[in-house]
Amino acid sequence: MKNRFNFFVIIILLLGVGFSIFTAIAQVKSNNFTQPNNGLQIEVSSAKDSYLLGEMVLLDFEVKNVSSTDVRVRGLDVDTRYVVLYIAYEGELFKKYNHSRVKEKGWWMLKPGQSVTSHSGILWNFSVMETSTKWKEMIDTDITSYYAFPKAGVYTVKAVLGIPGNESPTLIESKPIQVIINEPVGDDLEIWNIIKDKEEIGFFVQESFFRTFNPQETTKLTQEVEQISLKYPNSIIANQIKQSLTKFRAYKVTIKSAMEKAESNKPN
Repeated sequence: MKNRFNFFVIIILLLGVGFSIFTAIAQVKSNNFTQPNNGLQIEVSSAKDSYLLGEMVLLDFEVKNVSSTDVRVRGLDVDTRYVVLYIAYEGELFKKYNHSRVKEKGWWMLKPGQSVTSHSGILWNFSVMETSTKWKEMIDTDITSYYAFPKAGVYTVKAVLGIPGNESPTLIESKPIQVIINEPVGDDLEIWNIIKDKEEIGFFVQESFFRTFNPQETTKLTQEVEQISLKYPNSIIANQIKQSLTKFRAYKVTIKSAMEKAESNKPN
């Protein structure tokens, strides 16, 4: 419990400059966000048309300057909260997706006709039931499950870009796209039945590290995802787990090397 409390504290501290934009977008209750666009447009696209339930959805976000002058923008990704993703299931109202972490990213100066693209893997959702004491009031506006796509079906996805302003941000909405989530079969179904109630694994697949800071819990979870990847080597979901394991191991090597270097540089 203490580890999760620390995780939440870090998330809150990282909100920073993006908080006002995140709040403004979160308060919009309509399905129509479009306002004057300051010469910018945003498009969201998917790496493929359909995915399996439990598979990470791969999205690209492209922001383009369609004006005749240079435009300054920043933080063009869902993990900055300057871009907020909205997801609707089977024609229902859009609900806000909450990314697992908040980063601070730099500014871009886009010349006329120039664009910048960011990439995000979407699987785990930071549930408002865990992050807000007023979650009951947010059921109709925010995704409450730990998975962004928690069941099979046809989803509609769109992005809203927030541009800082003197009084309130300008909100620019993308055209919606469809993402189909299919029922898994065989080994992928076996994996989904394991991870659907273990959101820690969903988080790991998306972020390539674990939510917990407890070494014993990290070791246990590492062993669990390793066992899944070995037991179901030909699974689509297991392949994404393997990719996250590779990044996680490389990160651990980097951290260990940095700590050893720092220790060796200590004065005798």
